[in-house]
Amino acid sequence: MSKGIRLALVMNLLSLLFSGVLVHSGQSTVPLKSFKIGENVTYDCIDIHLQPGLDHPLLKYHRIQMNPSISRPELKSQIGINKVQKQKIPCPDGTIPVWRNKKECTTNAQVLAENHVHSLSPDSPGTHLAGVRSQNGPFRGVEAWFKMFKLDIANDQASYGQIYIGSGSNTEVNFISAGWMINPSFFGDSRTWTYGFWKGKDGKGCYNTACSGFVQVSQTFPIVQPIDFPAGQSLWLHYSIHEDKNTGNWWLTELGSGEPNIDIGYWPKELFNLLDNGANMVGAGGVVQASSSGSSPEMGNGRFPNADHPRDSGIFTNVEVMDSNYVQHKMNYFPTEVVLDSPKCYRLTIGKTFIFRPNRLGFYFRSGRKLLWNTNRLASQYLNSQTSTVVVQRPAFNSARRKVELPFPSLQFLNGVVVHSGQSTVPLKSFKIGENVTYDCIDIYMQSGLDHPLLKYHTIQMKPSVSRTELKSQIGINKVQKQKIPCPDGTIPVWRNTKEFTTNTQVLAENHVHFLSPDSPGTHLAGVRSLNGPYHGVEAWFKMFELDIAKDQASYSQIYIGNGSNNEVNFISAGWMINPSFFGDGRTWTYGFWKGKDGKGCYNTACSGFVQVSQTVPIVQPIDVPTGQFLWLHYSIHQDKNTGNWWITELGEPNIDIGYWPKELFNLLDNGAIMVGAGGVVQASRSGSSPEMGNGQFPNVNHPNDSAIFTNIEVLDSNYVQRKMNYFPTEVLLDSPKCYGLTIEALGLGEPGVDLGYWPKELFNLLDNGANMVGAGGVVQASRSGSSPEMGNGQFPNVNHPENSALLTNIEVLDSSYEQHKMNYVPTEVVLDSPKCYGLTIGKRFIFRRNRYGFYLNYGGPGGNSCGV
Repeated sequence: MSKGIRLALVMNLLSLLFSGVLVHSGQSTVPLKSFKIGENVTYDCIDIHLQPGLDHPLLKYHRIQMNPSISRPELKSQIGINKVQKQKIPCPDGTIPVWRNKKECTTNAQVLAENHVHSLSPDSPGTHLAGVRSQNGPFRGVEAWFKMFKLDIANDQASYGQIYIGSGSNTEVNFISAGWMINPSFFGDSRTWTYGFWKGKDGKGCYNTACSGFVQVSQTFPIVQPIDFPAGQSLWLHYSIHEDKNTGNWWLTELGSGEPNIDIGYWPKELFNLLDNGANMVGAGGVVQASSSGSSPEMGNGRFPNADHPRDSGIFTNVEVMDSNYVQHKMNYFPTEVVLDSPKCYRLTIGKTFIFRPNRLGFYFRSGRKLLWNTNRLASQYLNSQTSTVVVQRPAFNSARRKVELPFPSLQFLNGVVVHSGQSTVPLKSFKIGENVTYDCIDIYMQSGLDHPLLKYHTIQMKPSVSRTELKSQIGINKVQKQKIPCPDGTIPVWRNTKEFTTNTQVLAENHVHFLSPDSPGTHLAGVRSLNGPYHGVEAWFKMFELDIAKDQASYSQIYIGNGSNNEVNFISAGWMINPSFFGDGRTWTYGFWKGKDGKGCYNTACSGFVQVSQTVPIVQPIDVPTGQFLWLHYSIHQDKNTGNWWITELGEPNIDIGYWPKELFNLLDNGAIMVGAGGVVQASRSGSSPEMGNGQFPNVNHPNDSAIFTNIEVLDSNYVQRKMNYFPTEVLLDSPKCYGLTIEALGLGEPGVDLGYWPKELFNLLDNGANMVGAGGVVQASRSGSSPEMGNGQFPNVNHPENSALLTNIEVLDSSYEQHKMNYVPTEVVLDSPKCYGLTIGKRFIFRRNRYGFYLNYGGPGGNSCGV
């Protein structure tokens, strides 16, 4: 054969070699270059089209994608100051670095892949998980910052930190994960390595590039690489797994910190049969594999997560998820659950603090070697929106391997409602106020209110969607000043229930008398209500008093909303209560009560249900009323327009949104309440003696301030428009007029008005669709001689002393939609025809101490003979 023919055959073979698909056993392709980094680690620079990843039979016709269709954002973060600096492998153009697998890795790769444990795995002896996941897909990706550590573990143990996506169930799973791993039996040493893993059709899968499947694209950064740590330090890894919008391939990208992103490579869509339309699950966390002797290795960095020192343990932060529309959200945007199967050995907490100076960590959690028993619930999350939310769910434990014995010695289940005696969650701080009253500062996401079975998937609402108006009034000069509990950020104050309180809570809740109750012996009511709903809220000012009542008596004052009948009732009330048998003393306490589905309900935070949100003002608190005096309470119960939750707010300067009763507790309040009202309730003693109501005085129409009073009672109608209660048909409830009284006045401090009467529409022909003009002012009629009388009080108005002349104040107008506005909301003009004899000034400031009179006018004058005809 001639030299030319032999050369032509060689060239043709080379052409076939570099353009076809070959099967590689070990590293069968001759590398163009090789680089040794560290001990026993060699990377071969292989032609990108001849890499072993393409040998998979499902990739026979696959075309390499050189870059993602849309690049992930290149994020800068202070977290990344100590970011891992991978060693670049300077492969020539057109080649990619492929780790020259050790014998141990090649031998173990397929076995390890088949036994890889993930968050969709069935139970696997000796494997433990600690992390978070969301199963409300489809999702298109997940990313996170997470710390890498160097651990000292046994040869037959393994410890991972990973982000992942997946779909399927125990019988068929598609799954992708990436992160860092210490696995001596796999890598042949105890160093920390980056890695990637996949499992696809028919349960087949593999790690890194040990088997075919993963397509390496980066010319300098391989998917698998040992990481060298500075002595005693950790490094940050910032990974993203995301589905390409155009091709459907699943990319692994190392996101930059002031540097370009590194698109390492991808798992082709052909490998999977359950990920075409995204993944049903995304998550992040730690995984460990125990040794054959049963000894479990360290997870994270082997330390307890510490809420006060989150940097000292393993951490995942800025965990973000791509939704079905490829829009990126913090993970807590979606319902999120904890995966924690061995709380005796590992711990997980989720935080909401700035731990790197001004750096915002977003959604983050910490995991580690040991666990405190109280952390099997989501702890806290970083919340940076106006109405931030988070989902709380208890983990499900398999009876065979994941059964957990948690020390809840004081937890009781009474009639379907979880009742807490003492405080089963270890508080971050505790404060004692007065005698025998202690408040524990509990992580907001671990409060007992969330233990209710109806709240398994509840999303905590941090504040109302629309704030109630912050009203100022002279009434409030003697307003109750509650003692603030200075709980740390991320915690809420929870009253440490007394034994008496716990014992009586459920019984009292079942027998709670309200304004939809049937007759109850010894219980008496005095108040007003409207049954013409739907209503979305009620508010009022009302006086609080100190009363001397017997131990088996009770006296309440409350505002309330409700729906139903005697057989089935949804009801919420809030106000003040004196109930010695309930609280264990004779003091005046604020309180809140609810009754919901199946007749279940509770007071305050004694049972699950109410969600405390205020960091400083608890729903239940003793109030020290000065002897012989009173204090004003200004409460609002209102339904959130967006979420449907029922909030309790103490209106003031500023408002205090104490917390809410979630909509899930009720079956009759979705569209508002049929009834709203306010009034007093008393419960007689066993002997039949009834206690005082209000302040113990009968109301006196001539001296309304001498008795108990509800004033400025206002209601939110079906359109969330606020109106005085007498705007609606209102009825009196008074069942024992011999012992208790009730009057309704239009005078005094803004009590509910009296409907005096009306002009029938039949009298008019131009007012069917409303009036074209509204106004207010004074009018005089001169005598026949031409002398004009005084107007108002006969004094000219004085802008510096408006109280010395006649006054029209709080002038408000109903517009065409029946919405109420101050008059100056609409164009307003002055009518003054005789300025020589009469005057008029218009103001909108405080003219009686702190009381705001809204839009007002002073008018009047002495009149006389020169005013004109």
